[in-house]
Amino acid sequence: MPATTRVSGMAPVMTLALAVPTGPLSPQTTTVNASTSFALNTVGSFIVTARDTKGLVRSQELDAPRFSVTADHGITGASFADRWDGTYGCQFVPTETARYVFTVYIDQAPFASFQADVIANSGDAAKFFVQGGVTGTVGQPVPFAVGPTTSDYKAVNSFALASNPVVTALTVPPGAPAPFVSSNCANTTRTNPGCSFGFAPTIAGQYDVSVTLGPNQVSKSPLRVSVAPGPPSANLSVITAPPGPVPVGQNCTFAVSLVDAFGNPTQGLIMSTVLVPTAGASTGGGKFEVTANEPNPSPLSFLQSSSYASQYTVTAIGVTARGDYFLRVLLRSASSAGPGSLLTQASVDSPVFTVQGGIPDARRIAAGLQGNALLDSTAGDNLTLAASVFDSYNNFLTQSDVSGASVTLTLSQGGKPVVSQALTWTGPRLVANPFVLTGAGTDAYGNPTSSAVSPEKLFVNSCLQRKVTGGTLCTGIYSVQSSASPGLYTISYLLNDAARYSVILYVNSVAAPNIPGYFIVSPGDAAAVTLSGAGTSGGTVGASRDIYIVVKDKYNNIRTGGNATLDQLAVSITLTTGKVIKLVQNVPFQGPTFDPVNGRYVVNYSATAVGLLSINVLIGGTGGRTLILPIAGGPTSAALSRLGGTGLAGSVANVTSDVIITAVDQLGFVKTTGGDPFSVRLLDTSCPPDQCSAYVSDNADGTYALRYKFAQPGTYRMDVTLSGQAVGSGTNVSSPVTLTILSASASRPIDLLKTSVSGDGLAGTVAGALASFLVTTYDSSAIRLFQGGAVFKLQMTPSVSNRVQSAPKTAVTDNNNGTYTISYSTAGAGTYAMSLFGGTTGNTSIPALSGATVTVLPGPTVAAKTTVAPFTPKSVIAGQLAQALISPADALGNLVTYTGNYPASSDQFIVQAIPGPNALGYSKNFTVTTVVNQTYLATVNVTDIVGNVQLTVLLAGKPIATGAFTVAVAAGRSVNPWVSVSGTGPWPAGTGQGIDVLPFDAFDNSIDAYKPVCTCTGYLTSANAPMVVSQCALADSSYHLWDGSETPFGYLYMMPPIKVAATYSLTVNITQTAYPGYVNTYTLPDPIVVSPGDPSAAFTKAFGPGVSSTGGQAGKNTSFTIAVKDAYNNSVPNPTGVTYKITNPTGGLIYGTLVDNEDSTLTVTYMPLATGVHKVAVFVNNAAVGNAFQVTITPPLTSAAKTTALLSGSAAPLTGGTQYAITAGKDTKLVVTAYDIYGKKQLAKSDTFTVTFTPATAVDGAATGAKCSQAVNNNDGTYTITFSANKAVSSSTPVVYSLAVTLNSGDGGPAPIAGSPFQFTVTPASVDAASSSLMTQDAFGNRGSYAPGSFYNVTGTAVTNSVKPSGSGSRRRLLQAATTSSAGSGAQFSVVNNYDGTYLITMITTQAVPYNITFRVNGVPVKSNQPGGVTFKNLVVPSGKTKKSAFTASGNGIGTATLKAGDTAQIAIQARDQYGNPTMDDLTSLAAGLTSSFQVRVGSNTSFATFSDPSSLTVSPPVTWNPVMIVVPFTVLKAGTLVTTLGFADGTILQGSPYSGTVVPGAPSAAGSLASGPGLKGALACFSGTKCVPASIYLMPQDAYGNPVMGAATAAAARATMCARFGVVFSVPASITKQAPQPDANNTARCVVTYTASAAGDQTLQVRFDGNYVVSGGQFPIAVQSGTGAADASQSTVTGDGINSVILAGQSYKLTVTLSDANGLTLQTGFGATVSASANSSALSFAFVDAQNGQFVASFKPVVSGVFVVTVSVNGKPIGGYPSGFKMKVASAATSASTSTVALLNQTLFQRNPSPETLSATGKITWFRALTPSRFT
Repeated sequence: MPATTRVSGMAPVMTLALAVPTGPLSPQTTTVNASTSFALNTVGSFIVTARDTKGLVRSQELDAPRFSVTADHGITGASFADRWDGTYGCQFVPTETARYVFTVYIDQAPFASFQADVIANSGDAAKFFVQGGVTGTVGQPVPFAVGPTTSDYKAVNSFALASNPVVTALTVPPGAPAPFVSSNCANTTRTNPGCSFGFAPTIAGQYDVSVTLGPNQVSKSPLRVSVAPGPPSANLSVITAPPGPVPVGQNCTFAVSLVDAFGNPTQGLIMSTVLVPTAGASTGGGKFEVTANEPNPSPLSFLQSSSYASQYTVTAIGVTARGDYFLRVLLRSASSAGPGSLLTQASVDSPVFTVQGGIPDARRIAAGLQGNALLDSTAGDNLTLAASVFDSYNNFLTQSDVSGASVTLTLSQGGKPVVSQALTWTGPRLVANPFVLTGAGTDAYGNPTSSAVSPEKLFVNSCLQRKVTGGTLCTGIYSVQSSASPGLYTISYLLNDAARYSVILYVNSVAAPNIPGYFIVSPGDAAAVTLSGAGTSGGTVGASRDIYIVVKDKYNNIRTGGNATLDQLAVSITLTTGKVIKLVQNVPFQGPTFDPVNGRYVVNYSATAVGLLSINVLIGGTGGRTLILPIAGGPTSAALSRLGGTGLAGSVANVTSDVIITAVDQLGFVKTTGGDPFSVRLLDTSCPPDQCSAYVSDNADGTYALRYKFAQPGTYRMDVTLSGQAVGSGTNVSSPVTLTILSASASRPIDLLKTSVSGDGLAGTVAGALASFLVTTYDSSAIRLFQGGAVFKLQMTPSVSNRVQSAPKTAVTDNNNGTYTISYSTAGAGTYAMSLFGGTTGNTSIPALSGATVTVLPGPTVAAKTTVAPFTPKSVIAGQLAQALISPADALGNLVTYTGNYPASSDQFIVQAIPGPNALGYSKNFTVTTVVNQTYLATVNVTDIVGNVQLTVLLAGKPIATGAFTVAVAAGRSVNPWVSVSGTGPWPAGTGQGIDVLPFDAFDNSIDAYKPVCTCTGYLTSANAPMVVSQCALADSSYHLWDGSETPFGYLYMMPPIKVAATYSLTVNITQTAYPGYVNTYTLPDPIVVSPGDPSAAFTKAFGPGVSSTGGQAGKNTSFTIAVKDAYNNSVPNPTGVTYKITNPTGGLIYGTLVDNEDSTLTVTYMPLATGVHKVAVFVNNAAVGNAFQVTITPPLTSAAKTTALLSGSAAPLTGGTQYAITAGKDTKLVVTAYDIYGKKQLAKSDTFTVTFTPATAVDGAATGAKCSQAVNNNDGTYTITFSANKAVSSSTPVVYSLAVTLNSGDGGPAPIAGSPFQFTVTPASVDAASSSLMTQDAFGNRGSYAPGSFYNVTGTAVTNSVKPSGSGSRRRLLQAATTSSAGSGAQFSVVNNYDGTYLITMITTQAVPYNITFRVNGVPVKSNQPGGVTFKNLVVPSGKTKKSAFTASGNGIGTATLKAGDTAQIAIQARDQYGNPTMDDLTSLAAGLTSSFQVRVGSNTSFATFSDPSSLTVSPPVTWNPVMIVVPFTVLKAGTLVTTLGFADGTILQGSPYSGTVVPGAPSAAGSLASGPGLKGALACFSGTKCVPASIYLMPQDAYGNPVMGAATAAAARATMCARFGVVFSVPASITKQAPQPDANNTARCVVTYTASAAGDQTLQVRFDGNYVVSGGQFPIAVQSGTGAADASQSTVTGDGINSVILAGQSYKLTVTLSDANGLTLQTGFGATVSASANSSALSFAFVDAQNGQFVASFKPVVSGVFVVTVSVNGKPIGGYPSGFKMKVASAATSASTSTVALLNQTLFQRNPSPETLSATGKITWFRALTPSRFT
């Protein structure tokens, strides 16, 4: 460290330095300090500071030889010199102009490098200039060019570029690289001395862009560039949504902050705003207020001011639709993005926010009802009702909105409640009792009603059992909330009782209006019948019998339509006779005929024979009933009854014999039932009973056995009678009967002629079954033989037609009692001739059985013997019938004959169809039902099997004797092909895509394209492309069979290559060789879209001025369009891979913008800065589009902003805002110099200018003499303009002239040159005495100077031409001046001598009207052209400054101007000054700030209610008119006193506000009129006819908006006429005594109808006004009760003062409670009832007194103001209509002067009016400011 020796008091004489040792030389700490530029061929240098590893400088270490340097360009003479302080200087000479990279070495090892530009001469910087754009957009390069100022400069230099942010929208990060792109300025290998670069910052702002050559700036450097932000980014811009849910109807406020893609705040203009719901296509709509909130100071202050902003506040006014929304803002970007920039649009969305719904509104539910529950329906229909709950804005509400909301449906049948089903949001099932209670513990149907009982337990088999009718009400138990539609109340129920049902729908206990009042449930389809009547219990032959048929639906409802066709009613009656061989015959009948009285059909029949009657009644061909009834004979006839039997002729002693009595009815029919009182009596009375006996036994089958026995031989007589009449008198054997009794030992030979046969075997038998009959033998006296021994033989001869020829087998058995049993059997069914032979040899024919025909029936059908004919045809097409006859046979081979014994229904045949090998399809069974000629006709229609089908007939599941048949089934004609297009999405043009075509017939059978051969042709048509035709080819496939195997299968396909991109419709024509001439045409429903292929350079074209030979001008945007096509010349939408390259004449790149036009074209916009030939190349996927375009750029346009003007002879250009003086009447020359947009003087270009010099007339009306020439071209870049003017002063004020020079041919269109317009004043010329009058003037009328010693008496008078406005706002104010002239109009003048030949006259007035003003000098009026010497005629004094508190309002509803409810009206607001003068100011800006309050007050002065909701009045936003007036449109719907308050948002209230007026009701309307009163619920039955208590119905006539149209002011006659327009009708008027509607004496606003009822029961009451139902439904179910119950709070009512209305403190009021029982009947006494009322404050109390008439009255006088909640109770429960009480607002009473006080708060004096201002006016004055003095000179 240094040491210093010092002698006291003297300067140091010696300084020593101590050497401190250092470490080794370190490359890490050694540093290099060098310049950034060096001169060409000139010594350059840099310094190296040597340091050791610790960073200490190595002083005097002699390190110079260790250092060396190299460069990437040429240098010579490089050497290092020791500077003896640890630093070393290196000198060298650069030999090239370039950007060098120097590398410095230590011991041949590099340790440092630096860059430096070597320039020819830094002093040459002045020989270069920089030019480029002055504006740009972030992210888009702003082009710059650097060039020499002269063309002979050839050296190539390396230029340094730099940018300095002046002001930026965002903070530029420290050390951020300069945003230069595509620069060749540092490249010294270029051949051009000039260079180009792009400036592309991403932070918007103003920058100084500098270009230096060495340390020196080139000419015009730095250039200031304004870089605008980009357009608003939809991704980065932010919209802040309202926090939390927004209540419906309230405003939603959003903050919009716009930023571009780089995060810069950017400006935009909101074009539109819309609220978009998150679900659905419709938008939220609504009105919006948009306010620009540009920050102050704005981060974009460097941009030109405009109406665009970067921040906005958007307010959605009163959003009335609930839901989730986001705000979508459509923005237009600012146009400050630099030359050639385009206005772009962006859409920005806010986060989603929620608008929550309001409270349920019963009025809205009607519009949202869905389902059929309220419509007429059929019993058993599943009736559903979807009741959507809405708020007052018609918003759909969900459980999350109003969890306590409920919807209740009440149905009544015949006045009796059927079901009251309340649905709430308490869970997925009903948990509350849904039925109307009739007593504790059970509902109306006897079901338990405890809430603990689940609804399912109230039902039996899903139906509620109805105890009243025995029917059922099926009400489904369903979820009350649908998961698909949250909040949708779903009520599902089934009504199976056909009846009329009344309907009431409640929402939160409020009945919903405008829903159907009832619906009718009709019986369902016919499902069952009941049969009754005498005809259902059988009968007798010939008797007429009736059957009653009642048709019902499945719920037991009787169908009373009487249409047998609709009921599908079919009746058949048959009669079966015979025993062995049964005969079935139809029985004729009459009907069915409908009996409307009893609701049934009647069928009448009469049987013609004895047998079993079958009555078959069918419903719909299936269901119904069948009755089997016996038909007996008629009354038995004794005369026709027959006697017969073996004992008819006699018998043998001591042998019991029989006589058979066969009962026959009166019609001759043998009876089959017994019960007749036949009797027998022996006529020989001498025979004792033990010797002679006879009696009759009933066989119960229509025959009777008369048995007798005689002990002794002889002749006896018997009398056989029926009810005393002889039997057989009408036949050949009649009573009495003579009997011969023989001795047992008598010999009696057989008499074959008398032999008889009997028994079932005589009627026939069944093939193979044994049959028999009995042969009884007699002697010649016809007396039966009792011994055997005879020989009998049976002979049976078959018919030749019998299919089975078989010899019958016979046998004879001797019973040894005179009878013989003959039996036989045969295998062949058919007819046989039967004969009996007898005698001793058995060869004698017996007449009783000779040649008789008997029938042998076939047995039951068996499969083993049944056959079927072959099915024909053998080959069919799918859907074609194949048929075969089935021959049923029994086990013996007999063909089965279907008769009553064996009906056809006994056999069940089916045909089984089984696919054969390789057949397509599945097995199927066909039922055989058709019978033809005792055979079944099997019909098979195979539609879904293609190939060989095996058909087998089965009987009861067993194959018949005939085997299976094979039928070939072919597919039908192609009618429904399946066409499949391969791939998804559009086809690229030129690429073939596969289309498969599979033909199917009408039964969806696949058609093998090989069998028979199918062909097809495809036609692809398009409106925008030629048709493409493609032929189909055959392809092999396979088909999976039902058994798992596969079979070959052919299909069609096509592969059409389509080259033209378009949307095509594909039509396929299919032909089949099997169907010549038939073509199946099929059009594919979905279009085939062919999209363009990839862009192709070969077909892409570029066109437009930007690629034409004359491409444009330097400094001006030019553009060209690229039409992008694919390889097939299709336009390619949104093409990619398209690039371009633009170079200027020096080879520098030019950057432009490429915009997709969304029409398959691109537009490239670029700005050339240099003149000459440019090259433009376009590439598609790196392939060139043709050859490069040669584009010639002409010189730049003249810039108006840089063009200057100067006065001839002056060197300084004129500037705007400065006044220059010229001499009156003398020509002056202005020289204009034109410069281009780069500031260079235009030498060879000819520009045009427009020049104007004004004013031509001064304010006093005098001509100024202003004139000018147009610009004259001097052909050197300058232009000369000559101008002059005469008048210097007008009304003591200098005339200021404006010389405007507009460049018409500039770069931005017509624009003023720099400084234009220029201002000039005129200096007066020499005085001209001849021109002077009152004032000295020159020849041009300019004022002279003051002449001393001259004084004049100057006065003024003013007379108004209009009436002074009236009203409190019109006031006068007088201002005193030094010298005053009296004015009768209220105007006053002060005169001041200016002592320069002029006088200053001031007029003061408060009245804004026209005046006639006269000035006098020494009493003589000054010179004037007006009659009467008036100086100024009709001079208008304008209004003063607008004062909002002086504004006035007028219109309907203010003062005496009345309104009618429902009419649209408006209030007009007139602006006025502080003196009440109307002003003509534009009130547009004030309209938005206008505040208004409209209220309708209904009631009296002491008790009233106010309304301002939308149902009472609507107010539209204020609008301006003309636009000096504000108009507020409004519509009032409620009649009353309209109170209107008008003001402004700052608290200012209009003069006279609040205003009041009258709203009268509209015309009376049924839609608004009401019916009320206890009489609507019912009445008390009065059976005595005396002392009846009438029920009252109150009728309120109202207009369509619910306003009463009558009142105290209505004349009595008019009230009576109004009441007469009501009509009241009862459904059972016979028991009602009613009074006609008449005015109500207790309420002048309503009418009253009273009635009494003489019988209890339910009725329906209809109330109409002018013939139409009143608004409350018009139909009311009423119940007339036999007595009244106890007072019921829910049915009782309260009326009186203060109920949800306003009353005044200190006044007396009343509340009246009218008691009703649970049925709504008004009580006539309050006995046993307790009525009380309480308020939420002790300041208000009530005491009710029993009025002894069913009413309680409370009188009260409130003394404390406030809002109270009053609850009225009956028997401790809240009264009906106000379960939570009602609000009573007590307002303060009138102000009392005796108790009011005044306190003086401030003693400061206030000045009433401001001091007057003095305004100096010149020239011809046309306007005055009220109360502001005006001066005349």
